[in-house]
Amino acid sequence: MGGLQAIIGLLLIFIVPGYLVSWLFLKKLDFIDRFGVSVGLSICINVLISLILGFLGFLNVYFIYAVLILLFLIVLVVIRNEIIHYLKIDYDSLKDKKNLVIFLILVVLLIFNFILVYQVHSNYSGLIQNPHNDPNYYEVKNFNYPFPIHADEWTHLAKSVYFIENEKIGFVNPYLKGFPYFPNYEIGFDSFTSEFFLLTGLDPVLNYKYLAAIFMIINSLLLFIFVRKLTNGYIGLLSVLIFGTLKSNINILGNWFFVPMSMSLFLMFLFLYFLISYFEDKNKKYLFALIFVYLTTLFIYPILAILLTLITGLFLITNFYNNKIMWGIVLGCLLILIISYKFFNLFIPKFTHWTLTAAGYITFNVIRLYSPIFFILALIGLIVAFLRRYNKILFILFIPVLLILIEHFLGFTYLIPYTRIVYYFLLFLVPLSAIGLYFLLESAYRKLKGGAAGLIFVLVVVVVLVAFDLQNYYNIDKQKGITNVESKNLVPLYLLEEQDYEAINYVNENFGKGGVILTDPLIAVGVYPISQNHIVTMINSNLGAWTYDTVEGTWKEDPLIFFEFLHGECLQKEEIIKRLRVDFILSRYKLECSGIIEIYNKGIAIYDVRGIK
Repeated sequence: MGGLQAIIGLLLIFIVPGYLVSWLFLKKLDFIDRFGVSVGLSICINVLISLILGFLGFLNVYFIYAVLILLFLIVLVVIRNEIIHYLKIDYDSLKDKKNLVIFLILVVLLIFNFILVYQVHSNYSGLIQNPHNDPNYYEVKNFNYPFPIHADEWTHLAKSVYFIENEKIGFVNPYLKGFPYFPNYEIGFDSFTSEFFLLTGLDPVLNYKYLAAIFMIINSLLLFIFVRKLTNGYIGLLSVLIFGTLKSNINILGNWFFVPMSMSLFLMFLFLYFLISYFEDKNKKYLFALIFVYLTTLFIYPILAILLTLITGLFLITNFYNNKIMWGIVLGCLLILIISYKFFNLFIPKFTHWTLTAAGYITFNVIRLYSPIFFILALIGLIVAFLRRYNKILFILFIPVLLILIEHFLGFTYLIPYTRIVYYFLLFLVPLSAIGLYFLLESAYRKLKGGAAGLIFVLVVVVVLVAFDLQNYYNIDKQKGITNVESKNLVPLYLLEEQDYEAINYVNENFGKGGVILTDPLIAVGVYPISQNHIVTMINSNLGAWTYDTVEGTWKEDPLIFFEFLHGECLQKEEIIKRLRVDFILSRYKLECSGIIEIYNKGIAIYDVRGIK
């Protein structure tokens, strides 16, 4: 049943709802566009369902199935007389030889991109950080890591597990005893992740690793249909290939990690696809779809919603600059901004510390980070797009350029954090690089007068370019000059090892949930997701880094309390245990004090301290 449930769950999450709804409202799409739109809309629909059920307190597999089946039946009743006709239209669109070839190549590229990302977990070779070992940095070969990597992945997983356990959405920090209030601006991401594991029946901790690779496929697919809409299918395919080469690291994040930023990329492409479609066809159904995607983005990753607002504004201004009403709206907004200038920091988010790390402030060389060769191709593509009068939406990269310049000269960014705007800039370069590369390949193909020789030349050039750009894809430390600090500071940081997982799981299996565990702040990120027990301190993440002050009754940032405990005398250890109300201690170091009883030791020891009160 496990395998069957996973397959049915994946279909309900990623294909069926959107496919049915697309036939209900968007009937003019060909199969390739319908396939991409269906996947995007399916996710949006499931985010909406999980949010509604979560806020109502019915976030469990039975209610989710009930809502999806009800939706399925309603749409089926409406289109019951045309189902065969719709399926035939999709089949006929694939009978076109050109469309079929493009679709088959697209499938191959999606699989290729999936493998690129999944190898970070399944077969990674390169430099890694593991503070539990000496030295902290060391090379691994064919390394398999079954758990989430980034601290933000662990904390989002913790919130999703809390939703699953309680069958409701809660604005809390699940790591802490009593579940104190904590704001969550990415609630749609966490509710969707909860629904994903509920419908598939997969273990959240051991299967989170697949989500980054799955969304690499989805983001690539939606990028393809967006670029294809603006240009042609071949440029769309090149975009997918170049997108796969974008670099990831623990600071800028990227495709390797399943976090709200990486998940939400498909929403950007879907939004832009509907935006272009609406102004081309004047079909209000595209406008409704556009609004639906925008609202979904607000719940998953509000920072992207801000960017989409800027993009839409720029698009409207550049396309309707003769429209007096449009200029009235723009000038009105500008007037409000000027009047409220003295409240600037209040109304417009200002980011100054997103690049601060243990290695200091990080800034990126975007050309080296992206690829000098593909950057040159993007410049060529920009000229070609202008001369061939491609849709002006391709020039949206000027928004991140402006914000990057603000950060460079003023030391901060408005509206969107620096690291995110850098990544969006790289993302917007992708279709331009594809246009530039296609232009050069097309010219060479014609000079070779087509045929087998021309095709072989095109394939060889593409393979060589991609292979050259991927040569240090996993070896971040060898990506020289991408930042103002040593590149090794950006390699993956592995917070837990297999023995840590086993120890945390042992506590859950033998002592249940709800206890308080004191452990290394790195290992601590896995405590709640694995065992639903609580902690007193952990590494800095999107939930902060803290410890509890019993005198003031507040949580203060102090991730080093565990090391203070290790180096303290027995009396000091006892005082910390009492003050933090600890039940168990997980430690790689031997503890020999009265009342600290070792109950497990397999590389990491578990100590029962419930007798110290």
